[in-house]
Amino acid sequence: MDFAALAGGYDELRPAGESWRELAEVELADLGPAARLLDVGCGTGRFAVFAAERLGARVWGVDPSPEMLARESARETHGCG
Repeated sequence: MDFAALAGGYDELRPAGESWRELAEVELADLGPAARLLDVGCGTGRFAVFAAERLGARVWGVDPSPEMLARESARETHGCG
């Protein structure tokens, strides 16, 4: 699926409520301790930031959509690229 057309409002379309955080916590718990993590398909980078905060790890994000990476939240705020 091409997310380019959704990039401008992606974070608003998929809000990070409590259910999102609970799922992310489960995914991170399955990983165990980590010093480095690569988030493939990072989109706007929301999970990458969440993982870095929770794990205390250095996290990189990559995404095939230049439009997603062009979002201020992805590249400047969340360190994806």
